[in-house]
Amino acid sequence: MHDSDDDLLRRALEDAESKNATRMLFLARLSHEVRTPLNGILGFAELLESDPADTLTPRQREHVQQIRKGGAQLLKLVNDVLELARSDSGQLALQNTPINLPRLLQEAVTFLQPTANHSDVELKVHCDPAIAIVSGDPTRLLQVLNNLLTNAIKYTCPGGTVELSAVCRGQDDYELRVSDTGIGIPPEKQPEIFDMFVRGDNGCATDQRGYGIGLAVTRGLVEQMGGTIAVKSAPGEGSTFSVRLPCDHPGK
Repeated sequence: MHDSDDDLLRRALEDAESKNATRMLFLARLSHEVRTPLNGILGFAELLESDPADTLTPRQREHVQQIRKGGAQLLKLVNDVLELARSDSGQLALQNTPINLPRLLQEAVTFLQPTANHSDVELKVHCDPAIAIVSGDPTRLLQVLNNLLTNAIKYTCPGGTVELSAVCRGQDDYELRVSDTGIGIPPEKQPEIFDMFVRGDNGCATDQRGYGIGLAVTRGLVEQMGGTIAVKSAPGEGSTFSVRLPCDHPGK
């Protein structure tokens, strides 16, 4: 007796879900194993750099700084993979506390101001006066903002602008926007921009290409918080990433 089309489709979906679960479990375990020795490397590099005896030569100090920089980038990658695994498995625990949104937006911009200065990119922030306190997970929300701002700065050429803003969307929702004057995203790439391992081509700084994980993590976090994320972009005209969230998010 032949299987029906519905049976074949169901088995294919179950097989795909099983393979995806196995992949995410492998990534989570691998990330845990990598993070422990990596933290040790970063710790010893910091000890060398802060040696009170100042025994390092300028060239050695530069090498230690490169170790710390590379280690920090790798640690971020590991943490992103862990976040993605938790989000996909539904194991991401969220807080539900009052958030001073204008203060959180300013905190995100202040944190990334040195990065923007280094890239000669102007950072702006604006919060709708109608929004003051929302409810949700401040740590995860700050992570979403940091991911989007980092991405915007990375793909904006020197002399460009990145703006973070928040607007009210009725009584129940608000919207966060990260807009840039960067290189933009081709229309054919926009539907897959939030997929894992999809990377943009940075025409401004080819050494800043990422791993294609940050936006996938961001989408997972936003969806866990009960929101949606979208992008509007055109090549050469910049991009705007919009995150719509409920003002009062129930904790999970």
